[in-house]
Amino acid sequence: MDTRSEAGTAHQVLLFYRYITIDSPQELAAHIESLARENALTGRVIIAQEGVNATLEGLRADTEAFLSEFKIDERFRDIEVKR
Repeated sequence: MDTRSEAGTAHQVLLFYRYITIDSPQELAAHIESLARENALTGRVIIAQEGVNATLEGLRADTEAFLSEFKIDERFRDIEVKR
């Protein structure tokens, strides 16, 4: 049995973007970096006044925990995430 296929131990990649006006890109960057570190995610996140574009990877449970916290922000509540 391949234990990597179990929900908690499998790795997952998150891809998402949103074109919106971001008044404080530095503030959002700090928030996303903090969430990513808390959930042991690695990847790339580009944040500009025009929006956000991200590719993050980690254990499935950690990526889902990240998304739960990230989507608290109303600007991203309904963001489409590719897994």
